[in-house]
Amino acid sequence: MQPLPSIEQPQFTTLSAFALRLVQAYTSWRDPRSGEDAFAYFRHSPRHTGDEHNLRATLIREYILPAFNYAPEQIEYESQERYDLVLWSQHQHDRRKIAIIETKSSSQRNLANIQRRTETPAEQLERYLSQAGLYLGALTNGDEWHLFDFAVGHEPLASLSLIELATLLQGSSTPVAVEQQLADQPLLRQALAVRCVRRFRLNSRCFTNAMTNISKGELSQVIQINAQLRTF
Repeated sequence: MQPLPSIEQPQFTTLSAFALRLVQAYTSWRDPRSGEDAFAYFRHSPRHTGDEHNLRATLIREYILPAFNYAPEQIEYESQERYDLVLWSQHQHDRRKIAIIETKSSSQRNLANIQRRTETPAEQLERYLSQAGLYLGALTNGDEWHLFDFAVGHEPLASLSLIELATLLQGSSTPVAVEQQLADQPLLRQALAVRCVRRFRLNSRCFTNAMTNISKGELSQVIQINAQLRTF
């Protein structure tokens, strides 16, 4: 089966290579104010407050999103509609919004489970997506990442702590070493797989390549998730 013309091919073909790229980007970041790396920055107790603009402008826009192969022209910072970050398709002949990222202060934790009498962060993201005519978005405090597809449901499709991932992969500098560390982390592998699939709009061939070395059981679960998802 030949890939559809509109499908974007991934620059990495295994989950371990994707995880390594993501961690390398994350650990390369330094807080512009203190010079701290991600480990030191997110280790503060209590965590920083009022830092969402800083995280949005530097860590997320300049490090994490490029790790997903988003080019600068695909990333709109603080849009006219007052969305924190808007992601655009890369095709010039069909340029359109594809997702919204809502950022929060690093002091706010368990973003997907916050309960309030007023609007929760997840409900805020859903409202923004509805206004924009979209269904795909992410909620993050710089460490936690929760991927939502509100066309499927209100629970995150994938949740991931980049600090936990970076801690796990400390000292791993090759995809082979990363694969060894991820071998006993099925939930983490599934979260990474869902994110890889949603970013690259994979067809059956690309999806299989990207899921190389995932066990049959894990691959089956991710395929079931992917089968529910609409393409961008």
